[in-house]
Amino acid sequence: MQLGFKNLNKKLFESAMAVLPITLLVIFLGLGFDEVKNIELGLFAFGAVMLTLGMAFFTLGADMAIMEIGREIGANLAANKKFLMFLIPLVLGFFVAFSEPDIQILGELFQTKPGEKNMTIIIVVSVAVAIMLLIAILRANYNWRLRIIFLIAYSIIFVLGILVEIYTPYFVPTAFDSGGIATGPMLVPFLLAFGVGFSNAKGGKNQSQNSFGVLGLATAGPIMAVLLMALILKPDAQVKQFNDIVLTNFNDILKIFGSALPEEFKLVAIALAPTVIIFLIFQFTTLKLPRQSFLRILIGAVYTFFGLSIFLAAASSCFSPVGRKLGFAIASKSFKWILIPLGFLIGAMIAFAEPSIHILAKQVDTLTGGSVSKRFMLIALCTGIGLAVVLAMIRILTSIKIWWFLVPTYVISIGLMFFVEPIFTAIAFDSGSAASGAIVATFALPFALGASSSVGGNPLLDAFGIVAYVSMIPILLLQLTGVVYKIKTAAIQKKKLVPATEDISSHPQVEPNNIDAEKETDNKLEDDKVAVESVISNEQTLDEIGDEPIDFD
Repeated sequence: MQLGFKNLNKKLFESAMAVLPITLLVIFLGLGFDEVKNIELGLFAFGAVMLTLGMAFFTLGADMAIMEIGREIGANLAANKKFLMFLIPLVLGFFVAFSEPDIQILGELFQTKPGEKNMTIIIVVSVAVAIMLLIAILRANYNWRLRIIFLIAYSIIFVLGILVEIYTPYFVPTAFDSGGIATGPMLVPFLLAFGVGFSNAKGGKNQSQNSFGVLGLATAGPIMAVLLMALILKPDAQVKQFNDIVLTNFNDILKIFGSALPEEFKLVAIALAPTVIIFLIFQFTTLKLPRQSFLRILIGAVYTFFGLSIFLAAASSCFSPVGRKLGFAIASKSFKWILIPLGFLIGAMIAFAEPSIHILAKQVDTLTGGSVSKRFMLIALCTGIGLAVVLAMIRILTSIKIWWFLVPTYVISIGLMFFVEPIFTAIAFDSGSAASGAIVATFALPFALGASSSVGGNPLLDAFGIVAYVSMIPILLLQLTGVVYKIKTAAIQKKKLVPATEDISSHPQVEPNNIDAEKETDNKLEDDKVAVESVISNEQTLDEIGDEPIDFD
């Protein structure tokens, strides 16, 4: 029986690459400010190690268990009675979202009662994800147009946003942040696998398109739900108060981390149990997986439990407090304007280190047959997300409303949906969800909260919203790429007298040169990258247009 250890080194490396750039930057900056003590930087470094360890075991467990559960049950739903098609996405979607670490972190930072985790917003966001997962499954089953669903969803969002701005404005930035935060390291692999499993089993001419868009829908749902919660419940809102860290030696660091761990063990056990129970019911009734596959999923669930607990404990006790203190220290100086270039650096580092960004870049490279290269996409996304954090820092320094940047970007993005191929729209909205990864929630948001407090702003209005900006930029960039691609291909098709009216998903398969076809036909989705590439390689991609590549570099 495979315990998954052969993939652990890979997961440790990926996790270290995600955490290391920010760790080095924080230590470098912290050494230049007396407000941040060396022992506190030691706490951050220890937290980075534990965060890396937790993320590695968590993502390994997610690959072995959460993705497999999503894929197997998603495929099973496509061949079963319709009432299960309504029930299972709701139940599974809720509990997987409830166990999402980034959603738990949101509940820690955005409180309604001092010192208490905001369980209301955690439950509301989890319910919204479940409903949107159901809509994604119904869309794949009945071939609903994704652009119409997005148009309706964001029209509702902006109407609700205007009302909330009038009555409870503190909730607007948090609502938009909740969408990006929701799709973190737990939900991304599960939703990808669930959508792929259902679409592959369902088949049909739109199979490729239906495999994408689930993450984008899962982002829109929490935004609507939190706005509705603000209008109906009108709860009090406040930012978590970080107590001063009292540290004298390494034993104090261990005590701080150790005191946070038992509570996280309890919360993660409660969150994961329903998902495992539902899987067991399916296993003994309809799935009946081989013994080795079944045990592999159970072992993956154990990895997920320990990894997620360590991740949450490190984020809450080590990463977030130091991130907030550093933001406060920098913004308290006369040269607080340095937050703007630092924001670009932080954003670009986060983007380059985020594994989901690399998956997305590879996805577009494969989809376009190499016409839009991975290198181009990485440069564009790192630049775009760097600019997104710059916008967030400008908001903190000037206290301007979140709408000034949010509305134009989304209006343009929604308008572009009707000028690009549907699959570009699906990938674009998925990319916005993928961009706002774990480091945004655990470091960038607390950093913004500290900076906002230091300049005398209102963190609820000025700091929250940074995740929303990080989420919206890739949506715009990907669709602009789709427009340019359409123009370029139309010109080449006209030159070669090839009809330019064919849908992107109707072209015959073109195998990318750098992907092993045998590995692509493997039914086991070992990690997020394989999950995404499997969809593309097993479905229809762009046809090569003549001999002339479209150079985006």
